[in-house]
Amino acid sequence: MLRHSKRLNRMKLFFTSSLLFMTVLLSAQIVVSERVIDYGEIGPDTSLEKEIFLVNTGSKSSLLLTNDFPRDYSAHISSKNVAPGDTVYLRWKFNPFSEGVFNDKITIWFSTMNEPLEIKVKGKVKYIDPYSNPSCPNFNERPAGQEKTFITDFVVQEQGSKKRIKGAQIRLIDRGVVAVDLSTDRNGERSAKLPIRYFYFLVEAEGYESADLYSYVNSKNHRFVFDLVPLVIPEPEPEVVVVEEKEIAVLIENLDDTEEEEPLEKETPEGAEEIKDPVETILEEPLTDFDSRAYRPNNIVFLVDVSGSMNQNGRMDILKASMIQLVAMMRPEDKISLVSYARSTSVLLEPTSGANKEEIIAEIRALSPQGATNGERGLKQAYSTAKSSFISNGNNRVYIATDGVFRVSEVEAIEKLVTKNSRRKINLSVLGIKGTNFTKKKMAELAKLGKGDFLDMEDFDKSAEGLKQLVKSQSKK
Repeated sequence: MLRHSKRLNRMKLFFTSSLLFMTVLLSAQIVVSERVIDYGEIGPDTSLEKEIFLVNTGSKSSLLLTNDFPRDYSAHISSKNVAPGDTVYLRWKFNPFSEGVFNDKITIWFSTMNEPLEIKVKGKVKYIDPYSNPSCPNFNERPAGQEKTFITDFVVQEQGSKKRIKGAQIRLIDRGVVAVDLSTDRNGERSAKLPIRYFYFLVEAEGYESADLYSYVNSKNHRFVFDLVPLVIPEPEPEVVVVEEKEIAVLIENLDDTEEEEPLEKETPEGAEEIKDPVETILEEPLTDFDSRAYRPNNIVFLVDVSGSMNQNGRMDILKASMIQLVAMMRPEDKISLVSYARSTSVLLEPTSGANKEEIIAEIRALSPQGATNGERGLKQAYSTAKSSFISNGNNRVYIATDGVFRVSEVEAIEKLVTKNSRRKINLSVLGIKGTNFTKKKMAELAKLGKGDFLDMEDFDKSAEGLKQLVKSQSKK
């Protein structure tokens, strides 16, 4: 009897400890700003220092246990203890020993997570500086979040005449967020202090076609000249209206006989309350931009193509900005998930309430193109994620975000997958980011098969508004 009692107590202790352990795991979540760091081709002017940040979006403090860097890195972290809502910075310097392609992995363990955070670092070394200082600047030498900056110059002028354009707007987008917003002076010029990184430039001026550019900014590449093409607006031809004399006479006669009619008033029986249309009642009351009384809850899974081509022509920044603006209007009852696909498939964000906007946006901004495309595997994972958080009478939908089409060998299997899931009330829409006419046609066909819509995303501002309106129309009651 005593032995049985001891065994029972041990079992209670085990289950209590397990429950406490799982509670800690679920209450602390560390989100990293970037999961993939691509140095590109490393030459004499490439900065080998990198800095990322980690945010504790949970409710418990988390302690850095260890971090594992390859031998050719030196690194510092701003703090080992991360309180709820706090941000810490991880800074390192890469010191290559040999030329060629490299694919490294940085592993970080926190006390409140049962899996480590992994950061992939890749690039191609084409130059090694034998006199480079291998040490990484600590946070006393340069405070966290303060990167090396330098003056970058911008010139906006008219194509052909080279006439400088005053008041042109220059927006610099960093991972989906407008980081710098400038307006040119009377000489068509403007300068800004920028860190070393890729930016998506968007330049607009009244009377001209807009221009965009995706470029790396560093100490050797710090002057940008934009030639804008003038808009050609044809003058409308004067409309000639021929009126016969008979028509004029009839018109004058009708004007003399016309009397203004008074609007009829509806009579309501005395003592009876007038019953209003439910929709009219909703519209009479002030609504938020996405009011729960007018729109169903959303279970949205973004399946994002992170193949190499998405890193070109500002595609990823257009997508990120649109997704971030959508997240801003999400409600607590809405769920958002994030799945990426390239060579492999990753669930970057499990179904998360729209109330946790900071966590969702951090994951969106951390998206980084990294390789070839495996669409079928990604779509299977996206549907599985949508199924796990299915909302009855909700808008359950997968949104594929891509610039291309699936491989020919995958098409038949993908079409079967889309058809099967649309029957299960998990529909599919396609977000086409700067695709060709051929790919747009194929994307639209796939969206139709999935009982969804195709959204053509070419323009930075229109794409964001288009995505918000698309989700609202699909979730309207």
